[in-house]
Amino acid sequence: MVGALLILHSAHLIWASVRRSIYRLEVYYFSIGDLLWFLASLVLLIVPGLITTSSGAIAALVVALLVANIGLAQLWTHAEANDTGLPPLVLEKRPEHPDYLPTDLSRLAALGKSWLGIKTWVKYWLFALNGAFLAAFFFWPADIAKIILIAYLATMPMLLAIMIVQRGLTRLLGIGHLIAWIPLVIYLTGRLLGRSFGSQLSLENDGALYIYVLVLLGFVTVCLAFDVYDLVKWFKGARSRLGSEAEMQRRHQIEAAP
Repeated sequence: MVGALLILHSAHLIWASVRRSIYRLEVYYFSIGDLLWFLASLVLLIVPGLITTSSGAIAALVVALLVANIGLAQLWTHAEANDTGLPPLVLEKRPEHPDYLPTDLSRLAALGKSWLGIKTWVKYWLFALNGAFLAAFFFWPADIAKIILIAYLATMPMLLAIMIVQRGLTRLLGIGHLIAWIPLVIYLTGRLLGRSFGSQLSLENDGALYIYVLVLLGFVTVCLAFDVYDLVKWFKGARSRLGSEAEMQRRHQIEAAP
């Protein structure tokens, strides 16, 4: 069944590539398909008994990363060809949320500018969050460490895809965390409170691993709370991208106001 679907998908891809024009929805369809392939490959790495050798796991991960990069490249090329993410195409629902990111920047420069526009404390928070995830390497090759790192890796193509299409950082990025990390929160909570997903962790038996999972769970829970808040704001119209001098000056004026 999967093989037949892949053949149909490949035939559609070839047909679309030889046409004189390609539809926007087709680009999103192919790119999303590549990202889903990436996520499905990560699931295969997690589920016991499906990939049983180290060489098989490495091969699956390498192929998954290649496919994800193809999907991102498709999005990038299409976005560049259609000026996707420029202010005229990023329609604001409310005038109090204008888009300040300069339009004369390349997409790569716009992404960098947008990152620099993040508040300093948010940058420190993101560094700490990433560090909390990467600390799972200290507990390798425990299954829980592998699952944590795979959940961490799963967010990257989704976040990059949103940034490429939006041409910067917006509150919509929260959806990438929610998709990958809500299941992680359920899994970690299950390991702490019971045996639903494996042996129950305890301070007496697992020591540092138990403390690490508690700390990481706290980090992820706080992050998801921020993400939900950002998504609510985004759907209400706060869709501007970070990054310009004008936006930073406006922010400083608001913060300095009594």
